[in-house]
Amino acid sequence: MAQLGTHSSDELIRFIEAAGESANIDAKGPMEWDGGEATAGLTKDILALANCRDGGVIVIGKSEPQPGKFVLTGLSDSQAAAFETTKVATWVNNHCSPPVNFVCYRQEYQARTFIVIAVSEFHDVPVICTKQHEVSSSGKSPKVLLRKGTVYVRTANAESSPLSSVEELRRLIGLATIKRADQMLAMFQAMTKGRPLLPEKPHEELFEAEQEEVRAALTSEFDGQTKLGAWTFLCHPVRYQPNRWEESTTLKGVLEKSVVRVRREFPPLTHDTHVREWGICNKHFEDAFGMTRSGLFMCIRPFRENTLPFKHQWRQIGREPNPDIGPGHWIDFKLNVSLVIEFFMFLARLAENFEVGAELAYEVTAGPLAGRRLASADGNINLDPTEPCRAGTFRRKKLVTVETLRASWEEQCVNTLHNFFELFPGPPISKETLLSWVERFKERKF
Repeated sequence: MAQLGTHSSDELIRFIEAAGESANIDAKGPMEWDGGEATAGLTKDILALANCRDGGVIVIGKSEPQPGKFVLTGLSDSQAAAFETTKVATWVNNHCSPPVNFVCYRQEYQARTFIVIAVSEFHDVPVICTKQHEVSSSGKSPKVLLRKGTVYVRTANAESSPLSSVEELRRLIGLATIKRADQMLAMFQAMTKGRPLLPEKPHEELFEAEQEEVRAALTSEFDGQTKLGAWTFLCHPVRYQPNRWEESTTLKGVLEKSVVRVRREFPPLTHDTHVREWGICNKHFEDAFGMTRSGLFMCIRPFRENTLPFKHQWRQIGREPNPDIGPGHWIDFKLNVSLVIEFFMFLARLAENFEVGAELAYEVTAGPLAGRRLASADGNINLDPTEPCRAGTFRRKKLVTVETLRASWEEQCVNTLHNFFELFPGPPISKETLLSWVERFKERKF
């Protein structure tokens, strides 16, 4: 399944068209997220999918008039509008621990509206329901829709049910063991003995605290320029070790082995790199980077187009000249392709410094983008300026193993670029075309 936040329209349509349900795909009839019985039932499905290998998706708007026979009914505008990701995630994550990662997509298909909820596999320990939800009816005992202390899983019959068999438990432990065996054991020991689970600060939360500290240090170097538009490239190991590389000389040595010098130096390491309390950092011309002792790397690069106008290369005789595009209202194709390629080439080299089998998280962010047109300042590239972008910010976040990153960084790079350029209305730029640019860059023919 694609990384959260990166599903294309074609992928969402394939989920909608899927013939039935499976361990990783669920379907629901038209409904509204109302905080009631339907919401609790859907939450159970989300928790169960989070406990599946590779997570899964829930398509809302598919009626089932007969068992196994689905009809593409769609949702009303008010029903679809109720599935706002932040609102839904707040309700779900108030009923479970650890939090579930998911995104609610709205997709139009065959003149109907559907919601596709893409759920990510749990991060390191399985998701447990932590808050009871029940409904009462007159003269009857309350009906429990979500049971506190329950681990929900997907069964062989594509249903979401409490974990109840040795086989299900073994499968879940096997999935979690490679993530965090020691915490998994403690969790199940506590569950079997009726003791409350002791909360542990998530690794991601520890990295987020470092990330904000590094970001504040780097953005201060640009005196407000990043607010006009900038790239942020981020990566860190999944497992938090505060002193993975304790000495600043060791940190610099890691970067020296990883630096890219094809078009320019990325990151800018050789000019006045200095030590901070959390690691090392530097700013040289347009780039600023920081690396912490835990292994978190961040680089910020303001858009060069913030201050430069776009000049049309071609002026047809006898016609009105094509208008120029002012600073801050365009994005250059070739320049930004090269920036992203540099980051992924660097990332593949950086991965060699981590242990075999380790997972790395990377995140590429760009924005604000709204109102900018994609264009090319290189007259040899046949690319007319697109219509203005309507998206506010681009973000792609993904977890990969060291081995995957080293073996297929080009694929990770192409997918990121493809997702980025999809935000700009106009003729699509294929992945094959983008891969050819990656190869040209590697051969210094850019």
